[in-house]
Amino acid sequence: MAYRDTQIIQVDKSYGSRSSAVRYRDIGMKSVTIILLGLSIILLITCSLSEPEILTGTIESWAHLRSESGIPASQHTGVKVSLNGEETYETTTDIEGYWILENIEAGIYTINYSKEGYGNAWQQNFQFVGNGTFVLPPDFLNEIPSFIISDFSIEVDSVHSSYLNYYITLSPSSNHYRRVLVYFAADPGFSSELYKSYCTIRYDYSTADQHVSSQYIKRDIGAISGDTVYAKAYPLSKYDGEWDRKTNETIFTALGEPSEVLAFEIP
Repeated sequence: MAYRDTQIIQVDKSYGSRSSAVRYRDIGMKSVTIILLGLSIILLITCSLSEPEILTGTIESWAHLRSESGIPASQHTGVKVSLNGEETYETTTDIEGYWILENIEAGIYTINYSKEGYGNAWQQNFQFVGNGTFVLPPDFLNEIPSFIISDFSIEVDSVHSSYLNYYITLSPSSNHYRRVLVYFAADPGFSSELYKSYCTIRYDYSTADQHVSSQYIKRDIGAISGDTVYAKAYPLSKYDGEWDRKTNETIFTALGEPSEVLAFEIP
């Protein structure tokens, strides 16, 4: 029988086990570090998205009062100022008409001014960026007229039949110029298209007459000759009339008590 020489190789198992454990432990620590770093980044992004920085600031201005004849008031106190947006802020003016609102969040606002006995004023789509003080230009509130229209009549012009003459009497008399606004409409509720006419009455008169073309009235309210048309007159404060950008119309907020509604046939 033949025999082969056999070489016995001894493996140090304990050495191999220690190397594997160290290697696996290093890999495990690196994985944990990467995971923690990723979670930290996600947490920072989430916090920045969920809690944006809110900028605040201060807004200040003046609101001045004017009489029906346009004369500035001696005191401007008590005007209510409202800032309306996602949040609402309010204050009132002092004797000089000055007002201030602090800690206002950035946003788009409508500013409203109001006081009993006066027409409103407003500013739309005011974009406030915060982070400082913004000074608005002053605004004005006009007194609602105290005079009344004691007589109002309309007739076709005797010479030019395409024209209408209207006659107005005011009470009481005054030493200032006064204004009257006359509306013409195709319905007695004045809910349809309107034609507007203005009349200025001299300071030393209580009556006035004004003529207006019936062609303009028919064009603006959609009437034709022979239709019944309605008219009413309002006392108007001297500087009243605010242009509305949304409707492209002049809005009046300081109108006095209207006259009775007149109905007439348009020539």
